[in-house]
Amino acid sequence: MSERGASVALIMKGDEFVLIRRIQRAGDPWSGNFALPGGMIKAGETPEDAVLREVKEEVNLNFSRIDIRHELPVAHPVSRPQMTVHPFVIYAKEIGTPVPGDEVAEARVISLETRLNCTNPENGFPAFDFNGWIVWGLTYRIIQSYLNYKSQKS
Repeated sequence: MSERGASVALIMKGDEFVLIRRIQRAGDPWSGNFALPGGMIKAGETPEDAVLREVKEEVNLNFSRIDIRHELPVAHPVSRPQMTVHPFVIYAKEIGTPVPGDEVAEARVISLETRLNCTNPENGFPAFDFNGWIVWGLTYRIIQSYLNYKSQKS
């Protein structure tokens, strides 16, 4: 079976965005990590359809295709380089309160301005520290890609 890939959402309102902490789950290589809402693309879905469905399932926020304003360059997890991840930027008029779904332990609205560049104390990789939520790996690279995109636009 070939891998269909995944889609994730960087849900932005001003400099704030939604960040989740994944639940602890046996066999999940990203169990307990901090991440952007998203997940696997189902058969017959487009990456855009998948990201909208996953955002609804994971944080109970509703958006439409018109809210998707940009797709960042596709990314690949280091641990699964064959997997294609489609990162989408969704601009929200209001974020409201994200409500964690079944696969999410906690969801927060975080300000990009609170980030500190750091090294992940567990593995030595570059990371962002958002008030104790350490973001590294693919999520770190996607946020960095967004920051680069944003700086090129201004």
